[in-house]
Formats: sequence, C-alpha cells, structure tokens
Amino acid sequence: MCILVNWTLCLSCESDVNANIAAGNLALRDRFITELFKCLAEGEGAILSLWHKRNEYYPAFQFRPGGDGIHPTVKAALAALPDRMSSWQCAFWFVSANGWLDGPAPVDVLDDLDGVIAAAKHEGEEIIG
Repeated sequence: MCILVNWTLCLSCESDVNANIAAGNLALRDRFITELFKCLAEGEGAILSLWHKRNEYYPAFQFRPGGDGIHPTVKAALAALPDRMSSWQCAFWFVSANGWLDGPAPVDVLDDLDGVIAAAKHEGEEIIG
C-alpha cells in the first residue's frame, strides 16, 4: 500500500458519508504530513518515495503503525542498499522474496533488523556465476 500525497482536497461533499470520509481523510493527511516532515528532518535517505505521473508516493510499509515514525529497519536497510539503486528498485527489493532471508520479502520480516540489514548489504555484492 502506498500513500499518495495530494495537496488538493475535494471540499464539496454531497452526503454525511462523504463528509465523514473527507473529515477522516483530512485527519489522516494531517497525521501523515506530520510524520513525513519528522522523517525528512532525520536526513536524506531516511524515507522512501516514488514518483509516478507527477505524483509522489510514500510506501506505507515504511511507517510504524499508530503514527510512530519510520520503521528503524527500513531506515537502516535504505542506508545499506547500494547507492546505484533507484527508489523504484529499492521499493521492489522490499516487497520481493529474498533468498538471504530464506524466502520472505524484507517487508514481511521488518522485526528482524539484523537479517534485513544483512540482506540489504548482500544486494551490493558482485554476482558471480
């Protein structure tokens, strides 16, 4: 799941349901923006963003549940992945099965800090064979 940052919101709602959804989206957007700026303040490379058709997306897996900032494993893995990888390649790395983790994708084992960091470091190794 990715979060799309869209700075324009539809403020004309036709029903109470739409009004509740709009209010919920505003609250979610405000919380997300707060977390985003907190993460960006931590430094370059601390957060993964993807550009597509002039929109910037932030994969939701990198944020801890409950608005508790970016997951430390994601931050460390981004720092360990090779600099030559694009943001899209990094995103695909996080969601793809990984042999260094015995099969699961890094996104599925974020609680295994050491394993995910080791897998990220292996990504930069030369392939021989």
